Amino acid sequence: MIVEGNKNSIRSCFIIGEGSLTLNCAEWILLQGCQIHGIVSSSKTIKKWANENDIPYFDSKNKQLYETAILNDNFDYLFSIVNPAILKEPLLSKPHIFSINFHDSFLPRYAGMHSTSWAIINGEQEHGITWHIMLEKVHAGDILKQAKVTLEPDDTAISLNQKCYETAFSTFKELLSELLTDTYIRQPQQVDPNTYCGLYSKPRGNGWIRWDQTAEKIEALYRAAQLGKHNNFFSTCKFVYKGAAYIVEELTSISCNEINSPGTVVLCDKKELQVATK
Repeated sequence: MIVEGNKNSIRSCFIIGEGSLTLNCAEWILLQGCQIHGIVSSSKTIKKWANENDIPYFDSKNKQLYETAILNDNFDYLFSIVNPAILKEPLLSKPHIFSINFHDSFLPRYAGMHSTSWAIINGEQEHGITWHIMLEKVHAGDILKQAKVTLEPDDTAISLNQKCYETAFSTFKELLSELLTDTYIRQPQQVDPNTYCGLYSKPRGNGWIRWDQTAEKIEALYRAAQLGKHNNFFSTCKFVYKGAAYIVEELTSISCNEINSPGTVVLCDKKELQVATK
């Protein structure tokens, strides 16, 4: 455990990120009297907010433009918040102090992508969030702040993401206060390669339902693949019936007194399809 101190207080930063969490953190940074030298995003909402607050805005699609702006500026911290791009040197070492990233898991578990989906598939009862120092090795830097999140039986990836964002914002307010008062703590982490989630990692069968699994397993797969309006690079819950493939839009697990072999169609009408599972 390393306690930092005797450094100049944070007064300026650059932000790269998307969505409501990025916007909430940016607003909080301004409220604490800090300067934002620029914000990189693809969000129209964030662009509008940046223009209203006289903050330079850079489209995340124009990598050369925003990287040049960052490398030619002088600032204390680089915040990466819900940022799908992997940042590398010399960007990471450009801030006077260091770069900080938000990750939606309790590191070192579930480093990588789609952390909330994997936690649901694996039947976890608890998840979490982490703010950590960025290194070129993804999600491997010292931990600055963590908090746990309860995973309910009916949580989907989108609802668990929302819980993580809410927890991340409250934790960020604590972290920023510690940064400003030089009271933050750096906690080295032991990287766990067994739970790393690659961008192209897929659930077993890539979302195709196996009726010889339990209803709980199938329902977990469905909930893990529910990402709302976000681009879904994870998987889609689907099945084959009478030679045709279908995507599952709604799935509910029900109990039945009858004993049927897995895959037996119990009911099929215009409203629903009931299939027996293990």
